[in-house]
Amino acid sequence: DRFYNSKNEEIIMTKIEKKLILTLLEQKEKIVPVDILIKRAWNKTNVSIYSFRNLIKKIRDKTYYELIKNHSNLGYSVDIPLIQ
Repeated sequence: DRFYNSKNEEIIMTKIEKKLILTLLEQKEKIVPVDILIKRAWNKTNVSIYSFRNLIKKIRDKTYYELIKNHSNLGYSVDIPLIQ
């Protein structure tokens, strides 16, 4: 799986970043709970919330901030703009 920016340049992502973003994309109409995102990205459940938030920040830095939306106490969703 490859990701590209608006200039059609490839965005290099780690395996964990890819797993997290693909999980959000698979559920693009839904809010995905943090525990599910952690389990799918790391394949384990004992990851700190700080590591998780850092991963979200890295993805936002590589793409754009609004891509991943936080829903307080519910989880995260992906917000993909329509391409005209």
